[in-house]
Amino acid sequence: MVGPNAETVVREAIGYFFSYRHFCYRDIERSEPNLVALFSGPIGDVFVDLLVSLGMEVIWRTGGEWCGRTQTGVPSLLAAVTPAASGV
Repeated sequence: MVGPNAETVVREAIGYFFSYRHFCYRDIERSEPNLVALFSGPIGDVFVDLLVSLGMEVIWRTGGEWCGRTQTGVPSLLAAVTPAASGV
């Protein structure tokens, strides 16, 4: 849930995903999963840029729409389920 300070949830997402990937995938030599951070509301372009630079797809809710962004050339989970989604 995005509250008044998006930085907190972004930091939590980074910590969660990287520890999850390390212990559940790298540590036992499994192929790394695609990382998708899903937020209940906008987190701001600066945090979206940060997460995308770390290799995560970012999806958030704005009003009645889902928006998102991923690295260039990487298939989007959001586009797979809502082809007309904006911001992908």
